[in-house]
Amino acid sequence: MRVAILANEQTGFIATMADGLKKMLDALGVEGEIFPNGLALLDYSPTNQILRRCKHLFKAIAQRLTNGDHERQQVVSRSEMQKFEAHVQGFDVIIVVSPIPNAFVAKRLQGIERIRKKTNVPIVLYQNYYLATRGEWSRKIMDSRNYGGGYGLERYDWYLAASVISEQALSRERHPYSQINKLYREYSALFLSFRESFGLPVVENQLCGNTIFLPHDHWAPSHYINKSLHQHGIGELGNNFMVYDHQLDNLKQLIIECKENHNPIKITDDFKENYPALHHGDLTELKMFIEKVSSGEIHGKSHRQYAVLNDGICYSKY
Repeated sequence: MRVAILANEQTGFIATMADGLKKMLDALGVEGEIFPNGLALLDYSPTNQILRRCKHLFKAIAQRLTNGDHERQQVVSRSEMQKFEAHVQGFDVIIVVSPIPNAFVAKRLQGIERIRKKTNVPIVLYQNYYLATRGEWSRKIMDSRNYGGGYGLERYDWYLAASVISEQALSRERHPYSQINKLYREYSALFLSFRESFGLPVVENQLCGNTIFLPHDHWAPSHYINKSLHQHGIGELGNNFMVYDHQLDNLKQLIIECKENHNPIKITDDFKENYPALHHGDLTELKMFIEKVSSGEIHGKSHRQYAVLNDGICYSKY
């Protein structure tokens, strides 16, 4: 089996997740090829390329004026796009590594729909989390007043996720996902300054022996443990999370305790115990996904049956 992994080269988690996925596929003896400009190729349209070139020009001017280092978006040509879309038809499955909302906005990644017209190769999304447990995101994306409108779960033929769980309950219907959990050091603590949908730094810091401080336990919903996917509400966080309930006195006390009792080895060990799949990756789930593709259970028209699942998405806020 041949797997095309579409990513980018920009700073962030996408390239890291793509690399981690390829390593997992290697461990299963599956051939995976990373396309570092894959998202740019999917995102090709004359309008998008004009906008990107304009942004490059402005960034080049800003860089010259400020002596700063402004990262540029990847730009591709029409001929590169056409060659790429012909090439990926020779793969058995195409995996797109992209975050919300870009993965679902109708104006983004339009190559998905172009490729579908030419081949029956299944197109799969790999991201940190699963849209069906992200509450308002689904309704917001599909509303034409936001981003010009977009798709729900019917855009992809299957979903690979690092984490599926959150405060939002998953509906009881059979959902098209595999939770494979493959992810990617001089401080002792990480302080969350805003709510994380997933948060790779949360994982990285624990592996480096750092404690995670956060004002509310619903700021790290993808890291709940011992909570049913179909259960609505807040879950329990691992041992390395320090929740101070937005109270300064609580925060001061927890910082003192962290300073006095800090043990980076124990923090790393606790992480491995609380989140073993985030540390090692779940090859069993990935193998089951590969077998579904090989058997034809997941195919290029699988996405057509998932639109009905959008109605069951929970929209309660926290």
